Parts: sequence; structure tokens; C-alpha cells
Amino acid sequence: MKIIICLLAACLAFPLWIAAAAEAPPKEKSEVLSQKELRELLTDPKNLFNASVLIFGMKKEEQEKLRSLYRDDREAARKFVLDKLEESKQWKQKSNQQIQQTARDFRQSRDKEEKEKLRQQLRQMLTEQYNRTSEEISDRLKMQEQRLNEVRRAYRSRIENADRAIDSQLDKLTHKQPANRKKRMKEASDE
Repeated sequence: MKIIICLLAACLAFPLWIAAAAEAPPKEKSEVLSQKELRELLTDPKNLFNASVLIFGMKKEEQEKLRSLYRDDREAARKFVLDKLEESKQWKQKSNQQIQQTARDFRQSRDKEEKEKLRQQLRQMLTEQYNRTSEEISDRLKMQEQRLNEVRRAYRSRIENADRAIDSQLDKLTHKQPANRKKRMKEASDE
């Protein structure tokens, strides 16, 4: 009975596998590391999404360096990604501290010229921070759109290949099944 259930499960899973494997879609921007490779590299789940966005937004040279490190030295690749994450985190903290300090200086200043200078400086820092955050959001969106497009392609392929997958599943289910394993083993032990 267990063998039949396993066989049925395999037969039911086969059409899904065919649909997914039928079309190898062209990627807009190839992944430097697959999600599986990234999970192997970073054991802390809270870093996974941030790391995937960070890697997606890296310059091509940095992506190639990471890929090379991953092939040759996984620990160095792990350190590279974690260092990049820490660098990004430190930049954000430093930027926030500078903005807060400049805002304090602005509020405490009594000189109009100095206030105007601090206001312009504060605007420049806020613009830089805003633009960097916008770039990160854009990278996240592009990455999610790429993944969504891959899922859509797989779904379209599944729909387009429905008859073939169903026929394949039907053939597997209607062909004569091999004799029961227990029955064969019992017959072999009787001999």
C-alpha cells in the first residue's frame, strides 16, 4: 500500500516537474547566488533578505568577486557578504547621527547665516539619504519583479504543457503496475 501511495505521489508530482523544467527562461539579471546557496552561506535568517537585496544591487565587478569567492572559499564569501551588510548598516547609522547632529546645531544656532548654511547642509544630507533609500527600494522591487516573472513563466509553461503533463500522468497510472514487492519477496523466500 505504501509503495502504491509513493508511486501515485511521484506520478502526481511529475507534471509539476515537467512544467517547471520545460522552459528555461532568460533572466533579466542572473542571480549571483541562488537562494539555496545564500541560505548555505548565511545561517542567520534575518540577514538573508537584506543580503539578497544587497547582492542584487551590487556592481557587476563585486558580484563576480562574490561568485568567485563562493566557488573558491565559502568562508571568505560569507565574510564578504557580512562585511558589505555591516558597511551598509554603519553608513545608515553614521548618516542618521550626522543628520541629527546637524539638526541640533541648526536649532541651537542664533546666527542667520550659519542657520542657512546648516539648513543647506541638512538638505544635502537628507537628499543623499533619501536617494540611497530609494535605490535600495528600487533594487528590492526589481528583484521581486524578476522572481515574479520567473514564476509567471513557469506557470505559463505549466498551462501550455497541460495536455502533455496530463497524458504523461495518465500513462503512468494506467500502465500495468509491477507485482507487489511483499508478494515477490514472499515467493522468493518460499523457494
